[in-house]
Amino acid sequence: MRNEINAIPARLTTNGRKAITSATASQIKANGRTSATVDQLIADGMLWTDFIAPASEGSTSTPELHKALKAAIVEGFSAADRKLLATPTKGLNEANKEAKRLKQQAVGAFMGAFKRDLKARQAPAAPKTRAAQQPTGEASEVAESGKGVNVKLLELIVTATKKAQGCEDPSFNVNEFVKLMKQAALILAAK
Repeated sequence: MRNEINAIPARLTTNGRKAITSATASQIKANGRTSATVDQLIADGMLWTDFIAPASEGSTSTPELHKALKAAIVEGFSAADRKLLATPTKGLNEANKEAKRLKQQAVGAFMGAFKRDLKARQAPAAPKTRAAQQPTGEASEVAESGKGVNVKLLELIVTATKKAQGCEDPSFNVNEFVKLMKQAALILAAK
C-alpha cells in the first residue's frame, strides 16, 4: 500500500516527461538568448523607451525605428507567419484574419518584453519597503498608551511571544517567557 501512495501516477507518461524536459530546456536556452540580446541592445545604446510607440508619451522612438524593431521581431517568425503578416487583411478569410491578429499581438508582446527587460536594467525600480507591522495583543495595548514606546522593539517582543507560544516541544518554560515578554513590553511603555 505504501508503494502505491509514493508511486508516480501512470498519467505522467514517458512522452509527457520528455516533453516537459524539452520545453524546460528550450525556455532556459531562450532566456539565455534574451539576456544576451538585452546585453547587445544596451551595448548598442538602445533605450527601453525606444520600444514605446512613437506617438506615446515617454517614447524616444521614431516611426522608422519602431517599424524596424517590429520587422526584426517578425524576421524571427516562421516563413508562413511572415507571409500571413505581409498579406493585406482584406484578402484573408475570417480564420486567417484571426490568425493574423494573433500574430500581430505576438509582435506587440515581444516589443513589450524587450521594453520590460531593458527597463529592468536601465531604470531599476526602487526597492520595495514593507510598512511596519502593527503590534497585536497585550503589547499593542501598551503601544497604544503612547508612553514613548519603541515600536520596533515592541514588534520584536510580540513576534517572539507568538513564536514561543507556537513551539511544539520548547526547551524552556513558555508561560514564564510570555510573562517576561509582557514585563519587557511594560518597561518599553514607561517613560
